[in-house]
Amino acid sequence: MWGKKFIFCDEKCEVVRCGSHEICQFRLTDLYLAEHALREVAQREEKLHRRVLALQKTMAIESTATQCTATESVSAQLEQANQQLQEAQEQYPRQEYTLYQALFKA
Repeated sequence: MWGKKFIFCDEKCEVVRCGSHEICQFRLTDLYLAEHALREVAQREEKLHRRVLALQKTMAIESTATQCTATESVSAQLEQANQQLQEAQEQYPRQEYTLYQALFKA
């Protein structure tokens, strides 16, 4: 469907034609916004996951090199990154449901 061309009847028209289907413009807007929000959450989650992994590696290297526990600042950063990652993971199902609603709105 996304490879097809959308045709607007005129400037005042609220319906978009895609092949033999007609779609309301506001539904397309809702769909695009929901998809964008879901992608944004997924990218944020991926970024935070990478940050957590990097901080864990940093802690492991520091504790091995100095034969003592990792610095408190790295531990605090890791804790904060884990908390942000958990928040992003909690947002994902809500954004997924918003996209579902945009797709199948009555």
